[in-house]
Amino acid sequence: MLILKSIRDGKKVRHETILNISKWPKTVIDALEFALKNGKTMDLKELKDLKGLKQCQGKSFGALYTIIEICKRLGITDVLGKNQKAMLTLIMIAGRIICQRSRWYIAQYWSKTQGIEEVLKYSGKFDEDDLYETLGWLSQHQEEIEQRLWRSNFKENKETKSIFLYDVTSSYVEGEQNELAEYGLNRDEIKGKKQIIIGLVQV
Repeated sequence: MLILKSIRDGKKVRHETILNISKWPKTVIDALEFALKNGKTMDLKELKDLKGLKQCQGKSFGALYTIIEICKRLGITDVLGKNQKAMLTLIMIAGRIICQRSRWYIAQYWSKTQGIEEVLKYSGKFDEDDLYETLGWLSQHQEEIEQRLWRSNFKENKETKSIFLYDVTSSYVEGEQNELAEYGLNRDEIKGKKQIIIGLVQV
């Protein structure tokens, strides 16, 4: 594929090759073709005044997409279903992991910066009251959701006898040099001390 220019020589017109783009990637060739057909391009180096150019931040996609994919692999999305409460549950899961803020913040600010419609195919509006109602729905259906999640993960081995036990506790520490310790809710009611959260899983 060649880029040519026409040169008039008297009454004759001859063509001169400017560039051979045969080995260019197709995406680059398509972009060049689009630019040539739809208007002239602009070199930013030639602009003397950039005040007319506006920049804007698009919606975030990567972290939300990753968390939803993990939920799919764990069977959480299939167990929850595709109703509004299921979508809001997934939004709360992602919001708590990514921004670690309140449900009010998730509804009012964080969700508006995320590609929720693109990732979840959900375009419904919601506020913090809807998220709290969803927590009530989850509480009412907790046992059913847990059983369905268990069956979905062990459907290939119905005879499994494995039991998973999980618990969390905390312990305060002395000193300031422990990189695992942070200030937070102290179950020992000891003020001014950092603590470590300890999780235990028994299979």
